[in-house]
Amino acid sequence: MAVGVLVLALAGCGEELPPRTELVVATADPPSSLGPSPVMISLPPGHPSASPPSDALPEPELPAIGRGADPVDLPLSPYKLPMSAMAELALAVEQAEFDCMREQGHTGWEKGMSRSWDPQSFVEHEFYEHLDPARAAETGYPRPALDPGLVKKAAARPSRGPTREESIAYPECEKAARARIYVPADLLMGPRDLVTNAKLATQRDSRMRAAVDAWRVCMGRQGFAYQSPIMPPLDPRWESRPADRPAGEEERRTARVDAECREKVNLVGVYKTLRVAYEAELLRRNRDAIVAAQKVTAGWLDRARAILAES
Repeated sequence: MAVGVLVLALAGCGEELPPRTELVVATADPPSSLGPSPVMISLPPGHPSASPPSDALPEPELPAIGRGADPVDLPLSPYKLPMSAMAELALAVEQAEFDCMREQGHTGWEKGMSRSWDPQSFVEHEFYEHLDPARAAETGYPRPALDPGLVKKAAARPSRGPTREESIAYPECEKAARARIYVPADLLMGPRDLVTNAKLATQRDSRMRAAVDAWRVCMGRQGFAYQSPIMPPLDPRWESRPADRPAGEEERRTARVDAECREKVNLVGVYKTLRVAYEAELLRRNRDAIVAAQKVTAGWLDRARAILAES
């Protein structure tokens, strides 16, 4: 396991656009599971072995540190597209690609042949979530709530893979589909880029690093060798457990001790407080660009919804 390599999925995809497809890779075979894909678990930058970037934000002054269970208002949340809207964009691109392929004479083209997302693609991830010790002892780590509509759409697999002719024609239709939605095609400053920057800045902060070190010591006293609080929920022994399968004894025990240690060192409280401070600073520095980006993404979403309404 490479220490210091960040799991970017946990930081959150910075790009406002849904995933691009460079190659058509769909098959007619159903996936073995709709659970999360395998993930490399490693420590975020901010761990002593990770080098901070040269443009790291200065550490903000904090008048008070909140508690992990306290709700917080994140300054950048009103400006970024929610994951439900990101899903609408992806579905609209897929529909527009389908329309284009049919118009080009490829009448056998099926939705899903070019799909590069699954329901997990539209779940918000945090580095550290609050865990209630009693609930963790009973149910283990919480599973992400997936959009039932996306689960249903993802389960509808194409009956076959694309032909050679379809694969050749597809890239132009992908380009045309995106051109129907993304006008302009890029953002000068994407709000999700800044959210990702804020998340990463928390990991470089000395107060977050101290909390992580304290959590590691707490876990070590209970016999656990995890090097970061990111790791226990993503342990391969249960990371892909579906929501309808009860957690096993070892997961429940791990989650309980993890929750107790998070609470003892106020890990999530430190994270949330820092997250708010860094987002506020990034918003202050980039407010004009963020407001402009919000108008652009609103136009993208309007065009996407028009495409879906016509389908």
